[in-house]
Amino acid sequence: MTLKTTLRRLIDIVKTECPTEPAYVSLQQGRTVVTVARQDTDTVVHAYAEGGVSQTKAYLEQEGVEAHDGAWFQDGMPEDQGTKVWIGAVAYKSDEPKPGLWVDAFPIRPSAGDVLASMYQEFEDEGLVPPDKLDAFLVAVEPNVVILEPDEIEAMLVRHTVTAQPHTGSTRELD
Repeated sequence: MTLKTTLRRLIDIVKTECPTEPAYVSLQQGRTVVTVARQDTDTVVHAYAEGGVSQTKAYLEQEGVEAHDGAWFQDGMPEDQGTKVWIGAVAYKSDEPKPGLWVDAFPIRPSAGDVLASMYQEFEDEGLVPPDKLDAFLVAVEPNVVILEPDEIEAMLVRHTVTAQPHTGSTRELD
């Protein structure tokens, strides 16, 4: 059995009901997950945390909960792997001095044509392009489509979660 709750409630449960059980912290599908197993009741308590793995472990320790890298799962596998997401992005020639960039998320792997059709539909809905002129639009904007796979997205999230440092450089817009 799995109890999904808030991080604050997970801490309270550990302190009152299973104070000798450590919490395990991991990154799953780009989100920090905290799990605690109550082996006496065959229960896993599960919560999402806002920070990265190291930050969450430090917070748990500060709250008096022993924390380690890892995760508990029922039957050895995660019950909920989350939703896979593909990102479709289009760089295109615009009427402005800079190129345009359009980005959207998709629940299934889109083709380049799906991404372009979705972009055109959004532009049409916003009154930016005339209806039924997709072919002419594509010739005019010379699009470049990029599709990011779920594994690529997760690798980026892991890389930035592990190495996240506050940015201290300039934030000016590039010309």
